[in-house]
Amino acid sequence: VRIAQFISDAHLQPDMVQASIDSGFEALLFHGTGLGHLPISDPEDDSLENTRLRIMLEDHISQGGVVVVVAQTIHGPINMNVYSKGRDQQEMGVIGHGSLCPPGSALVKLHHLLSVGGGKEAVASGWKKDLVGENPSFSR
Repeated sequence: VRIAQFISDAHLQPDMVQASIDSGFEALLFHGTGLGHLPISDPEDDSLENTRLRIMLEDHISQGGVVVVVAQTIHGPINMNVYSKGRDQQEMGVIGHGSLCPPGSALVKLHHLLSVGGGKEAVASGWKKDLVGENPSFSR
């Protein structure tokens, strides 16, 4: 199972994400900013790379691709309901809302869910579960 990890910050380049998609990685795992956001908006028309990333992720997810966002911090939930960017990510099909799963545990959990025959739906369903205490906000 191959999972590409990215840190959501000013250096996240769409070309790197596209290369992972083109190389056939089974999932993309983003360490999101704040409440779990990715740079997918361009409100002042000066960040075309954000628009590219959004379109690329929308296309990838619509074709069955798995995209998960976790917090860069050890504590704190992903909450994609607070800001419009997070709500947009949910509409796109980005998985992760409500999760307390820290980055290291998230990688292991995602690998497990993909290894047991999980596609996008299985990962989305499994992500909402607390399998071994990695995500105490959800019940086992």
